[in-house]
Amino acid sequence: MGYRPSILLVVVVLISWIIRPPSSYDRSEIDKRLTSLEEPFKEVSADYYQDGGSVSIKIVDKNDTLLKIALPVIDLDGSYEQIYFGAYHIDDLEEGCIEVENFAETKLMLEDILYGYSKENPSVDIALGAIRGRLIDYVRIMYHKKMGHYDEKDPL
Repeated sequence: MGYRPSILLVVVVLISWIIRPPSSYDRSEIDKRLTSLEEPFKEVSADYYQDGGSVSIKIVDKNDTLLKIALPVIDLDGSYEQIYFGAYHIDDLEEGCIEVENFAETKLMLEDILYGYSKENPSVDIALGAIRGRLIDYVRIMYHKKMGHYDEKDPL
């Protein structure tokens, strides 16, 4: 009987860790191109590329301001170290695209935005899972896959 409370505590802590909300970030450290977008957003969409895991994000705010965002995978380890505003993919970098200076804070804000809009667009969960990599993200991906929420041409 002495083990039951311990096991229950471990289960509660584990579940709390899995479903914890996105991490907090400092808005003052984030590029104004992102923080100046006005919510509620009309559109938040994301794509995951089969080039090793690059992610593109499209955000359209309530005033129809469009922000294209590229998170390229540079190494095959699947980590993200750069964010570009003004392009969807590293191959699409054009004049006027900028590399974001404060990567860590911007990434946290993008995770928060994707998390908030993933219920409206299940494909956002795939990008969120790639960027954030929490167990709950993968569970949501498997749920959407099982429920048939992804296109037939989706490689998952």
